[in-house]
Amino acid sequence: MKAHWIQHERTHPVNRDKDPLGLNNACIPDAPAWLNEYHDEIQTKILSRLIGEIYFQNKLLTVLDIGCGSGRWVMRLKNLKLQVTGIDIQKSIIEQNKKLISEVRWFSGDFRECKYDGELFDLITSVTVLQHIPTIEIPHAILTLRENLKKGGHLIALENISFRSETCHGYEISLWEYYFRLAGFKVRKTVPYDSGLFLRMTDHRWLRWMGKYVRHLDLRFDVPRYARHCGFLLEAI
Repeated sequence: MKAHWIQHERTHPVNRDKDPLGLNNACIPDAPAWLNEYHDEIQTKILSRLIGEIYFQNKLLTVLDIGCGSGRWVMRLKNLKLQVTGIDIQKSIIEQNKKLISEVRWFSGDFRECKYDGELFDLITSVTVLQHIPTIEIPHAILTLRENLKKGGHLIALENISFRSETCHGYEISLWEYYFRLAGFKVRKTVPYDSGLFLRMTDHRWLRWMGKYVRHLDLRFDVPRYARHCGFLLEAI
């Protein structure tokens, strides 16, 4: 995983003038901007919905966002008046974040190896991060997250449930749930979602034809096969 993201950092650096949220680095590399913005909007809705399940029930104070990238989730969590920590393996992006986003603790490195100054968190968020970890390493990675949470704390994970490749490891919902329970989590809620549904319903070939005549519909990028995901709300027990 480390080698992949180090290479990714070189080939898809964040250009905050053209891409303020760093979506080309975080979502689908080299996809048209509108498609990454579409994915970001869906992810935001799912994450907000799951945070809403616990925000008013517990005193959420400290949050760790793993694989934080350019800090798009960190900024949104910070706006909820939470004490946010972000970690990403892409060192240059973390250095940018330190200069641009204040009142946030930043760590550069692998979330599985960081000690976070001994702090335990109320909430950890993982938006399409765990799916990039090889299968053999998944149980230990999720256990690490459990160990960095307070008892009764929560993990919110948005992960792939259908697509598998050399760098993306999607599992059926039941298998994800098995890994989470194995690490000491109680599954409180699952929210499956399909970010490619609208594109398929409207027929991508028709959209391609429209793209010839409407400049902002840049459709040189195919509808991703890895569009099916699930949001998980998990409680540390």
